Amino acid sequence: MSEDLRIGFHLLDIKRLTFNLDAGVDIAESEYKLSVQLGFGAAPGLQRVKAVPRIIFEVEGEAFITLELALTFAIAPNAWERMINEDGDLILPVGFARHLGVIGVGTARGFLSAKLEGDPDYSQLVLPTVDLTQTVTEDIGIAFAEEE
Repeated sequence: MSEDLRIGFHLLDIKRLTFNLDAGVDIAESEYKLSVQLGFGAAPGLQRVKAVPRIIFEVEGEAFITLELALTFAIAPNAWERMINEDGDLILPVGFARHLGVIGVGTARGFLSAKLEGDPDYSQLVLPTVDLTQTVTEDIGIAFAEEE
């Protein structure tokens, strides 16, 4: 798919799917690991795409913070039609998928900051910048189930 495809879209909704915080981890003394995952979904009848960032902070293999959001984007009808392939699947160009991912991770950063504000254990914890060129490396294909 062409990288120069202009895709009109706008953010419709942000939902928190998961937020778990297990108090008691001393982040000043512990070495923690950050995991960032990014999923996608779509609603063909509504011409909407979801970006679902999942952020996990863990120590010794145990998550102490888990955050998952769902951001819903409306796609312009002409762009939607151009992204449907010959099999009827939606193909998000890699650059567009990364852009939606950047919006999702930035939203997660703000959400996490607001939730941890004032928490004596975690108020200094900041979701760092995330290089989505390592996470989203190719076009994203979303197949739609056949209706019977």
